[in-house]
Amino acid sequence: MSTSKSSIIIRNRHFFFIDILIFVLAAEFSFLLRLELSPFDPVLLLGVLSFVTISIPTRFVIFFFYKLYRQHWRTAGVNELITVTAACFSSGLITVAAIVALTLAWPNLRLLIPLSIPFIDALLVTLMITMLRFSLRTYHHYQRQTQDTTQSTERTLIIGAGHTGIQILDALQQRSSDFAVLGFLDDTPSKVGAYIRDVPVLGTLAELRAIATQKKISLIVIAIPSAPGTLIRRIASECQGLGIRYKIVPGLYELVS
Repeated sequence: MSTSKSSIIIRNRHFFFIDILIFVLAAEFSFLLRLELSPFDPVLLLGVLSFVTISIPTRFVIFFFYKLYRQHWRTAGVNELITVTAACFSSGLITVAAIVALTLAWPNLRLLIPLSIPFIDALLVTLMITMLRFSLRTYHHYQRQTQDTTQSTERTLIIGAGHTGIQILDALQQRSSDFAVLGFLDDTPSKVGAYIRDVPVLGTLAELRAIATQKKISLIVIAIPSAPGTLIRRIASECQGLGIRYKIVPGLYELVS
């Protein structure tokens, strides 16, 4: 199997240090937007320093609570989007509460940190953190879309565009240099012609022979575990007749292990 020569690997420890930079930049931009001073104005710099002294520890506590540094961002989806948004907003709200409490205790602090600053900062941090995390998935998605499928990659067809089929797609896309999933087959009329994770549902099971030949498929994954044995055997027999290697779920994980 081939290996990717241009893959970017960013680990959670890298995100930790990048996040520090984001927190500082977001605070700086918040003060610039609110006060309209020079970026190097002593008042602005003192305000930024005072603010990040409060905000950065708060954000890291919340980020660790939400396990943001234990996620696999290369395959981030809706659940990860909800998690990162919740972490950013929660830490933002706690920072707002901390600033308000400190301002009540020391009214002069308002001269350094206007109350609008933590709100602006929360929006900027949420935007920047989310873009950073999901840029990794976007990059790998683009890499899969542009990879050469004519060399040593397995030209793969998944039979079954349900929950199991989508899980199989995710598993195979982890090995983007080894597998090129060209499409699904599914007998559900509403799915035919649709796209799932940017992979098309090319047709129904009755079109297996024609589609496999047209797409020059080298591997077929049968991802319909609830199907009767007679159907599985019929599909397997047709794959054998076509001379195409096939795998049947749940035995697929032998393929990607």
